[in-house]
Amino acid sequence: MNSKKFISLYDKYADSIYRYMYFRVSDKDSAWDLTQECFLKMLNYAKNPKNKIKNPKALLYKIAKNLLADFFKHQQKHKTEDIENIKHKLKDEVEIEDILEDKNYFNLIIKELNNMPEDHKNLIIFRYIDGLSFSEISKIMQKSQVSLRVQVTRIIKSLRIKLSQSYEK
Repeated sequence: MNSKKFISLYDKYADSIYRYMYFRVSDKDSAWDLTQECFLKMLNYAKNPKNKIKNPKALLYKIAKNLLADFFKHQQKHKTEDIENIKHKLKDEVEIEDILEDKNYFNLIIKELNNMPEDHKNLIIFRYIDGLSFSEISKIMQKSQVSLRVQVTRIIKSLRIKLSQSYEK
């Protein structure tokens, strides 16, 4: 991969990867470090002439997902105090705040997201926060598009039920 192509990919995807990382780790410095590491790993992968990159976006998210898994494993091993409940802030570009006018409702969504299993959380983030297609998510998560669509439908249905119960309280 030549430097122009790499810079072009970086300019195109760095913000999205950073948002994904930040949404998961809630720390700007860690998110930035993980983002940089993600691009370095992609560059190292691309240096091998045997490796052909068909979909750089999917590759970046797959690398990011693996980096996050390593990050959280490392955190668990070296944990010295309890981790506080995570509060995530979405970048202004994400128009979710336009959809969710009520801040309390937004906080309930974040709380429910944090209670989801990792693969469900990733799926919702990939689809609704990062706006990835099911084709791209399929490559990242290594699952069929059909099963991902079904899974999203079930997660959203469950989320709506939980939110309506929590919001009524």
